[in-house]
Amino acid sequence: HARYGQYLSKAEAEAFAVPSADSTAAVDAWLASHNLSATKRSPSGDWFGVQMPVEQADAVFARSLRTSGRACGRFARRPVTPSCVQSLYGLPTALATQKSNSIGVVGLDGEYANAADLKVRASPASLLIRTEYSWTYRPDLDPDTSFAVKSLDGGANPQDPELVGIEADLDVQWTVCLASGVPVTFYPVGAGANDWDVDVWIDLANALLRGETLPTVVSTSYSIDEHRVPAELAITLCNLYTQLVA
Repeated sequence: HARYGQYLSKAEAEAFAVPSADSTAAVDAWLASHNLSATKRSPSGDWFGVQMPVEQADAVFARSLRTSGRACGRFARRPVTPSCVQSLYGLPTALATQKSNSIGVVGLDGEYANAADLKVRASPASLLIRTEYSWTYRPDLDPDTSFAVKSLDGGANPQDPELVGIEADLDVQWTVCLASGVPVTFYPVGAGANDWDVDVWIDLANALLRGETLPTVVSTSYSIDEHRVPAELAITLCNLYTQLVA
């Protein structure tokens, strides 16, 4: 298509999503009628958060809110290595040469990526116990291979081994090993105590939209079942992520 690659600027994407003044005023008036006010507005103003006690939410939305849970059984997993994936999908093993490329890896659910788990260290200790992921699976990478960290929405990335997140750690390790030579940034996303699954995806999009410089690619292994997301929220999510790729 003739317009392929003619992306919107950050300001143009925000302007595209801005709601009408009447819509904003109507929503604010409705909130005020319930003694509420909007918090955490998105850059374009098309999304906001509201905090209230459960008792008030029951009255405002005419619902009875509660918590639920279920137990999960064990399941078997087959080991998969980077070389296996490279062979299966025909991914190149040569180092990337395009300097402008970058890739972001998202960390949700309070999970952290540990730099020591990735660090390529050709030391007697690592030769003996072989715990460093990149050294084990990509010994051809630079021994100083690591990743940058940029916190979003109050996220953190402590390096205490006892706090490491299994999924976040795995995601960074796989990305570094498969996107050979592409600069990797880990984005830990903060989550409030009362955030629902969908909230963190909205917070992530809004936090990225507030930034001036975005990675070329954002990778995440986290997900949420579509049937659990109301249509209105699903549309909101689509609109937010449309702005990111515009």
